[in-house]
Amino acid sequence: MKTNPFIAILLALSTLVSCVEADVIKPHGSTEVPGKVTITEIVNASGSSVIYYDLPDDVNLQYVKALYTPRPGVTSEVNASFLTDSLVLTGFKDAGDYQVDLYSVSYGGTQSDPVRTTVSPLTPPYQRAIETLECMSTFGGVHVACANPTQSHLTLTVQKLGEDGSWSDIQTNYTSQSNISYSVRGQDAVPAVFKVIVRDRWGSSRESEEITLTPLFEMMCDKSKFAALRLTGDTNAQHAVAGGIYSIWDNVWSSTNVEQPAFHTIPNSPIPQHVSFDMGAVYML
Repeated sequence: MKTNPFIAILLALSTLVSCVEADVIKPHGSTEVPGKVTITEIVNASGSSVIYYDLPDDVNLQYVKALYTPRPGVTSEVNASFLTDSLVLTGFKDAGDYQVDLYSVSYGGTQSDPVRTTVSPLTPPYQRAIETLECMSTFGGVHVACANPTQSHLTLTVQKLGEDGSWSDIQTNYTSQSNISYSVRGQDAVPAVFKVIVRDRWGSSRESEEITLTPLFEMMCDKSKFAALRLTGDTNAQHAVAGGIYSIWDNVWSSTNVEQPAFHTIPNSPIPQHVSFDMGAVYML
């Protein structure tokens, strides 16, 4: 009986694929214990540390693993392939000394005895932000400012003390800016107690001292008093639609209807462009 060569090839490929699928679900390679790394330098930074090391001359080495406890009750693991010579450890709750165990891991999943060392990360970013935090009154609320020189991802929550003695969140701001500065609005112009809680992306947090502030009174300007005003050097040529400068404050909003009256200068006009209008009263803005 003749065998179709195409069927034979398909059967062979099917067998090969089955073997490959069976192999990838488990570590494969030598299970011999790989050689250990040799630590050469430790660089400590704000809330983090970098461990540099020399790799062993061992073709069985697949990656290097570090185990450490950056926060009470939490064990973190960081892995680095054999193509690199360092590990970055992050998420430390406080500055101080932390024990780290480094393991070499083989292709078969066997790990070496640990190489133990100590890292000493500096004050973490969320604590540095609290140490430089400033809160002050502004129109309709409070202004928050602090430093974040490492541009870490931080969460700042402004809380307000209620009459019943409980705290409530009035705004949460997510940022990685180096100089954090923003305002929380919508507050009445009466004395109130505020505080700020700063968190990092691992859940560590610290709160500021309580502060009593009186938001500055804020009101909507009377736009019925607004009027067009033309000063020397102003841009008054309008592009495509009617409505003129009054369209800026007519309380009509549209993001889809291109026929909506709006004040839009002619594209590609020289810049800077200035537009003036009379507010009809004296305001502090």
